[in-house]
Amino acid sequence: LVDDHEVVRHGISDVLDAQPGLEVVGEASTCGEAKGRIAATLPDVAVLDMHLPDGSGIDLCRHIRQEHPSVRCLILTAFDDDDAVLAAI
Repeated sequence: LVDDHEVVRHGISDVLDAQPGLEVVGEASTCGEAKGRIAATLPDVAVLDMHLPDGSGIDLCRHIRQEHPSVRCLILTAFDDDDAVLAAI
C-alpha cells in the first residue's frame, strides 16, 4: 500500500485488512520506499497513489511490472485527470 498520506494509508489498510482473504503486507510513503518493500514482500497486488513525493504511481507501476511481473497494480487517485487515467491504462 503506497500513499504519502499516513491517514489515508491507515484508512485503506484498515478497510482491506477487515476483508476476509485480504492482508496488507507492507506500506510505503514514497516510490523509493515502495520499491524496497515490494521486492521484499512480493505482494499479489500493489495499491498505489497516483501522486507521490518522489514520482508518480504510474512510473512506479511500470517499474513494478518490469521488475516483478507477477505483482499487479491498482492505482488510486482523488484527481479527475483523464490524461492520468489513460497513462495508467
